[in-house]
Amino acid sequence: MDNLTLNGAIIPPAQIKEIFQHKQQYFKQLSETFLGYPTDLEFDQEFVHQFTTFNLNNIGDPFAESSFLLNTHDFEVAAINYIVQLLQLDSELYWGYTTNGGTEGNVFGIHAGRTVFNEGLVYFSEDAHYSVSKGCNITRSEYVIIKSQQNGEFDYVDFAARLNKNRPAIIITTIGTTMKGAIDNNDKIKQILRENNVQYYIHTDCALNGLMLPFVADGLKLIADVDSLAISGHKFIGSFIPFGICLSKKSVVDKLSRYVEYVKIHDNTLSGSRNAIAPMILWHYFATNGLNGVQQEVNSCLKLTTYALEQITKLGVSAHCNGVSPIVYFKKPSDKLCHNWELAIYHGIAHIVILPHVKKILIDQFVNELKLDIASCEI
Repeated sequence: MDNLTLNGAIIPPAQIKEIFQHKQQYFKQLSETFLGYPTDLEFDQEFVHQFTTFNLNNIGDPFAESSFLLNTHDFEVAAINYIVQLLQLDSELYWGYTTNGGTEGNVFGIHAGRTVFNEGLVYFSEDAHYSVSKGCNITRSEYVIIKSQQNGEFDYVDFAARLNKNRPAIIITTIGTTMKGAIDNNDKIKQILRENNVQYYIHTDCALNGLMLPFVADGLKLIADVDSLAISGHKFIGSFIPFGICLSKKSVVDKLSRYVEYVKIHDNTLSGSRNAIAPMILWHYFATNGLNGVQQEVNSCLKLTTYALEQITKLGVSAHCNGVSPIVYFKKPSDKLCHNWELAIYHGIAHIVILPHVKKILIDQFVNELKLDIASCEI
């Protein structure tokens, strides 16, 4: 029983080092044509290594003391406060924590919404992230799926027609949908709810776009006065550890909190034990880049997104981009091209995501291969 198997083959102890070296080379090769998913590969993670020998754990509310001292709550609080300020939210009203990813943030939003309105009916669009329906199932929440417009945005006419005027509404909107980067208009949704005298809770999923919003014109208006929101840390920042940021109004969080004596924590996060490296990565990113550095990254991504859209369109392909999204989507090319470039596929469309690791030369390489693909497949 000394030998383990991997992919069906028995691996003796003497080959373990070789196995991991091979895996490292495999990942390195894949990273050279990584264009289809929203994860930046340019993040500097060297500083993290000095902390991997400690069993760190950010259990509980980062803003409260805990008897478990091997934590990075100080970095977490600093980073959350910085993001609240960056998003121009009222620090007296909002609280937050680092999650294990966007899914946890969305499930938290649904859970919080149901805490405010126990009889609330959840609404989200066809293009909402798959974690939203999962969150409804986990919380045993009734939900209504609203149609999406052709560009992936919330269909407000369908929403108005299907709105139940006798029950509070828990709305899950998206600022940057997964495939098309579509942006739901919270103001239009609020207007419909107010016209029908329906009480509401709004959670906004801005996983990819959240940290870009402060650096684009009118970006912060898109999330003004939401009750909670979720942002991903491993997308635009590019952390090698998947994590996210969840922000919520303190008035809601207070209703979720309970005290756990043996670790002396206030339990108001969705998960118990949480990654303690993630807050340091988040803090380090802003500390080393500064506002000017982040602004330059955002500007570069959006400029290259426009360039990619133009180059793909020149090939005769019907390509699209929604607003300030770094996503360009188009008709699905061949399976081979999708595989080689790790393109995400959904309902006959594919997309590329322009994040800081993507340079002009990589876009040109992709466009050239797409041109050859069109010639051979006539997409």
